[in-house]
Amino acid sequence: MVEGTTDTALLGGAGADTGEHWSGEYELGEGVGAQLGKFKSVEDALNGYGNLEKLQGRSISLPKDDASDEDKAKRMSEIYAKLGRPEKAEGYAIEKPVDMPEGLQWSDEAAAAVKTMAHDIGLSQPQMNALVAFDIERQKGWVEKHKAAQAELADKQNDEAASAIATLKAKWGESKYEENKAGAEKACMKHGGEAVVKALDKSGLKNHPAFTEMFYSIYKETMAEDHILPGAGRTGDIPKGGIVYDHSPDMKGS
Repeated sequence: MVEGTTDTALLGGAGADTGEHWSGEYELGEGVGAQLGKFKSVEDALNGYGNLEKLQGRSISLPKDDASDEDKAKRMSEIYAKLGRPEKAEGYAIEKPVDMPEGLQWSDEAAAAVKTMAHDIGLSQPQMNALVAFDIERQKGWVEKHKAAQAELADKQNDEAASAIATLKAKWGESKYEENKAGAEKACMKHGGEAVVKALDKSGLKNHPAFTEMFYSIYKETMAEDHILPGAGRTGDIPKGGIVYDHSPDMKGS
């Protein structure tokens, strides 16, 4: 390369022979020449501008901080649309799973509510799909944990029941166990009612030896045949010769 000349292979285009950049031939605004300096030729600059137009068409700019709430909402709506949000909440597609997990029930009302929420926060359809899949898996996990807890509770109650039976059989004897237990259950139903029976059964206290013995004692004192006063009916009639006396003619005036 001869000293004082410019390598045309580096600059190319107009002005290469003079050592000036091709943009020097045009009247440009302030700062524009510096921006064009990175382009080796007019063709490069035009191609760069075309690429910039494409990029701007796909770009996203957030609303300015000092914009009004209405303008911010409008701009965010445009952004959400570019990101793939349906025009309306009803535009989301949520289908009921074919293999709905046992213990879960599908709700059209809940699906509609999720669509509204997703539209408000600008979710796209793929994001909605991910959200629904996540929620189903989350609920499946909850159902499995609940089943495991119920099974553990049932095992515990069965163990407690077996222990209670062994304790009462040892105290009452094998031959009396079923009879005494039946009496305790009768007393529980008579004095506590169905609500108490269900509550004791649900809590596991129904199998507790202390409760069984307590209701057996109530049964024995109030309901068992060997504790009904002689001559008294099952309705609780007052026995003759007791508190109320039929005065005989001989006793009149005495």
